[in-house]
Amino acid sequence: MVYHDLLLALSGCPGDVFVLRDGVIQVVPGLPFAQPSEVELLNRLCHIGSLYAGLEAFVEQAEAVIASVPPRPAA
Repeated sequence: MVYHDLLLALSGCPGDVFVLRDGVIQVVPGLPFAQPSEVELLNRLCHIGSLYAGLEAFVEQAEAVIASVPPRPAA
């Protein structure tokens, strides 16, 4: 496995080895150099990256909503 691809997947960025499918980062099916047990373990790890990407998207959306709220007038 390529470690830098795994690190990118854990930070929520899919790549060549890890892809985004149905909102979840997963190992590309049919990799010739990965055993089924490795694929299962890597997919479990990638779940963390999927959660991180979802959290990051939520924070960006919340920041946009907060920025659109007009400031309170000074008392």
